Amino acid sequence: MPLKLGTDGAGFKKRKFKTLVQFIVSRCADDPSRLGYTKLNKILWYSETNHYLKTGAPLTGANYVKRQHGPVPACIEFMVGELVQEDKLFVRDAPYYGLNKAEFIPLAEPKNIDEFFTASDIDDITRIIDFVCDENTARSISKKSHTETWEVAEIGEKLPLYTILSKGE
Repeated sequence: MPLKLGTDGAGFKKRKFKTLVQFIVSRCADDPSRLGYTKLNKILWYSETNHYLKTGAPLTGANYVKRQHGPVPACIEFMVGELVQEDKLFVRDAPYYGLNKAEFIPLAEPKNIDEFFTASDIDDITRIIDFVCDENTARSISKKSHTETWEVAEIGEKLPLYTILSKGE
């Protein structure tokens, strides 16, 4: 049986993942410049790993892979593309220090947040959003995600959640 994009076959929850992306984007709606792909990816990674450490279970079941700037959900571009096609999200390029940076504009609030996330989950995710977006630059949060797990992997290699349990993570 072929694997779905972004999952290792262990139960990727696509609707939950997309709802999480929508929630994160909606929390940054007041200033879209706070959130580009780098910070979005880090919020997703830290939300996933935080939930795994607390419960022993993944939050969404998304696969994460090593990229140059840290762990990235393998399915992120595909899922963002689906949210754009569903008119739930708009992505624009904005100038950023001589380069272009994606900025995310929510077009619809996530309707099923309580279906997928507990109040504790929402509190944790909100704290992670604030930490990543308000206390870090894209560069500083990328460096923080370059842990031992990330260091030993090859670019494009899967980063299983259980690897965060190794020393120093």
